[in-house]
Amino acid sequence: MTENAFDRFADEVLRFKEWAPHHQGSYGEWECDYEHWNELWAATETLMETCAHETPDLAIGGELLYTIARDNEIERLRCELIKYPELLRYLARIGIDCPDRDAKWQIVVSVADARLSDAADLIRPYLADSDEYVRRRSLLAIASFSPREAEEMAKGWMDDEFEYSRIAGLHVLDIVNADLISFYLEKHADDPSRHVRTNVEQIRKKRQKA
Repeated sequence: MTENAFDRFADEVLRFKEWAPHHQGSYGEWECDYEHWNELWAATETLMETCAHETPDLAIGGELLYTIARDNEIERLRCELIKYPELLRYLARIGIDCPDRDAKWQIVVSVADARLSDAADLIRPYLADSDEYVRRRSLLAIASFSPREAEEMAKGWMDDEFEYSRIAGLHVLDIVNADLISFYLEKHADDPSRHVRTNVEQIRKKRQKA
């Protein structure tokens, strides 16, 4: 790894971290207020290219996950990561223990978007994450790589307490064209959540047009 690429990345991450405490959590998209994203993007993208030829250590990997997480509104870095399959695989493996959900869901989506040959194995651990949003994005991500597994999990989600988990379950059952999709659409047409009911109608209309 070139020292210049590491130093530049480290400097830009440090500059963001010095800015963050005064803005973090002020509202959902607080990271968008940062004025030096162009510099942070450029430094991170250069480091990704460098790391494509040499596996980074855990400290650098953790900083990459942190930076990708902070870019969760634009998702520029997540999309850039797709160009580097081995780096993406590495971050997917170490990301399981990352405390930041905005890193985790972006990693599983990137694995799916990259169509990696081992995508199902990389995504599977995230299905048991403690965060509902990470679990949900992971189930949707794994559906096209392991449809039977996704279908069985989706069925188990249809009575989940989280309305958006039930919605994800419906969409996965639709994606894999499950035999029981009609049953679940009928069952959840009267779901207590209007969001679930809306998605039932959307899926029904889509399937009618197909």
